Amino acid sequence: MDITEDLKLQQILIKNFIRNNKDKLNEIKNAIETGDIELAHRLTHNIKSNAGQFKKKDLQEAAEIVERLLITGQNLTTPEQIETLETEFNSVIAEMTLQVSEPLSSTNAPAGPLDAESALDLLDRLEQALRDHEYDCISLIDDLHLIPGSDKLIGQIENFDFRHALESLSELRGNYTI
Repeated sequence: MDITEDLKLQQILIKNFIRNNKDKLNEIKNAIETGDIELAHRLTHNIKSNAGQFKKKDLQEAAEIVERLLITGQNLTTPEQIETLETEFNSVIAEMTLQVSEPLSSTNAPAGPLDAESALDLLDRLEQALRDHEYDCISLIDDLHLIPGSDKLIGQIENFDFRHALESLSELRGNYTI
């Protein structure tokens, strides 16, 4: 992967993190309030792991403290520890939201819709990448935008749902004949 593709992948991972975690802190607090400490522990563990993957050390440490205080099945956390977790969590979400708000410039993408032959060629390349579960398919997203009706397929690729993306690709391919 080149630098641009690497940045695209990073942006997709960040978007997925935001989408999958934006409500997690409320879920943790609700689980604690309702006495579902096991759920609160699992959710906190997930935040800790995700923070580690993104090298968000302060959030990782705050989540680790809360996780450790929930591991026995009892809520041994203090309001201050939950507040620290919330502060670090909100800080990371805000920072990541800014990162994905900055558009990536694409100078290599063609200006107009693809003709049938070019579209089929692109879909062939994409199919191979999806079958091989290669993240290189991310590099094809800009060009995919030039194929009408590809939004669903693009969303599946961005969610790394390669199995469903192959199904959508097959449907999309049916729209083209040479």
